[in-house]
Amino acid sequence: MGRFGKDCNSSRLARLAVITGVSLFVFAGVALAGVPKDEVPVPYGQLTFTGNVFDISGWPATRTLSQVEIVGDSLCQYNDVGSSWYSPDGHVNANAHIIFQCGGDWISSPWDYMGVGQQCKHYDAIGDLCGSGWKPRAGTTYYFYLTGISRDHSGGVSEERTNIVAYEWFGPAGFPPPSCEGPPVINSFTATPNPVPYGDKGLLGENKEHNVELSWNISNGDRVRLDAATGEHAETPEGYPVIDGVQLLLEESNTFTLTAENECTPAGNRPSMSVTVEVEKPVNMGGIGLLLLNDFGNDSTTTQ
Repeated sequence: MGRFGKDCNSSRLARLAVITGVSLFVFAGVALAGVPKDEVPVPYGQLTFTGNVFDISGWPATRTLSQVEIVGDSLCQYNDVGSSWYSPDGHVNANAHIIFQCGGDWISSPWDYMGVGQQCKHYDAIGDLCGSGWKPRAGTTYYFYLTGISRDHSGGVSEERTNIVAYEWFGPAGFPPPSCEGPPVINSFTATPNPVPYGDKGLLGENKEHNVELSWNISNGDRVRLDAATGEHAETPEGYPVIDGVQLLLEESNTFTLTAENECTPAGNRPSMSVTVEVEKPVNMGGIGLLLLNDFGNDSTTTQ
């Protein structure tokens, strides 16, 4: 059986042998003999951990998660934790965790509690972990594991976890269920106003929250992705639900690319459309004047 973290220096390991059947447990933040190897996109300790009150990055894998699957409206995580982990109330003794990619980072977050001996949990609790409206997407691989209670101070804690199991989210039983009738279509993608008048960007004391609205109309899609060529808007969330548009505050010209998505269309076949938003620059009139925008949005010229 493969070992996780086998290159760790043995002098750093705090060893505790516990015989349970034929399993030998060695506590050192690594997978233990008899526990399957982690199926992870990056080493466990290099994940970004959120939603916990304890630092779980070094918790060792002492119990086995053998399989993950969707059954009805539940996500089943078949495990041998049983009552071996501490329970503050005699009923709950674990947290279920999901590993997913958000903004280029691999995130590990708890998504619900697990009762003593519990194997399945309603998957609707998995949501809003990468921005409002985020949920697992069909065809995407996520990674699941259990830990001792990690997200509240209930008096005691078992600093242990299971191995990590990869699972490709099964769309028809997941959410949103695919109801595609072919690939998505971008009917329109526009910016208003375009160009953005100089001064309509908060630099003249107007303190505006936005100065341009990107609008789109999508058919047969359930999400869109908005990417910018440069600047702060270049780092976009995984996707927006299909809404009418977004409002932005731009201080310089930029090009935005909209990609429409649905559950049935592979990434390489998803349509995209781009629009370039121009932000006007001040007009130097050779010492005669400067084109400004007054409080009412009308052009005026001041002479020197």
